[in-house]
Amino acid sequence: MKPKIIIAFASLLIGLTATLDWVVFSVNNGNLAFNDLKTQYIARFPAAFAAFYANNIGLVTFVLFLLLMIAGSLFLTEKRGLYKILGTVASVLGAWQLLSLM
Repeated sequence: MKPKIIIAFASLLIGLTATLDWVVFSVNNGNLAFNDLKTQYIARFPAAFAAFYANNIGLVTFVLFLLLMIAGSLFLTEKRGLYKILGTVASVLGAWQLLSLM
């Protein structure tokens, strides 16, 4: 496997995991107000990471956006159909991260 595909898979996996974690948590706790939801979501992480995440949520979202867009661009340069689909998924998730950053 090409190194750029390994990088693309790793970037997609990180971005997809973070996005799915948030979606599943928010669906399971949909009865909470957004601020309470965000506070409880951040409280799930270890103390050091939770403090960083709470104070730099925009930076974390931007890094996820970059990872997903890198994965999308690397996948879309390949000729195989599966890579094109993964590139499209990564790009859509990256756009979602960008919209949540605004």
